[in-house]
Amino acid sequence: MSEQKRWTREHDAVIAEKVEGLEVTTEHFSAGIGVRTTTLNRYFYNIPDWGMIEIPSYNEPKHFFRALEKWRKESIDRYWVIESSYGADGEMACRLFNPKEGVRIDEYGKDAPAWALYKAVVNEV
Repeated sequence: MSEQKRWTREHDAVIAEKVEGLEVTTEHFSAGIGVRTTTLNRYFYNIPDWGMIEIPSYNEPKHFFRALEKWRKESIDRYWVIESSYGADGEMACRLFNPKEGVRIDEYGKDAPAWALYKAVVNEV
């Protein structure tokens, strides 16, 4: 099983840029009273005639399926598999394959598809 990890908007920004081809703009906000101890980031992309729109959260099914398909279509040999109930505790599994490059990425847990796609684009698989 995979270690506990937290999906963040920074991960979404990487997928938005590398898979969706969006030009991502970051806005920084400081929070706190007195000394600003927390910085929050918001990520946007521009659509002509619409303006700035916040990037999607790729750990949501409607967005990770679209992004997985875009990733798959970039190479004829790529494909992905998602198992909705894997193992004794029934967590999700996602596997990305690129046989031409000899690559297989396996991720498990609630955000498995998003993590698998993130690993693929960071490692340019």
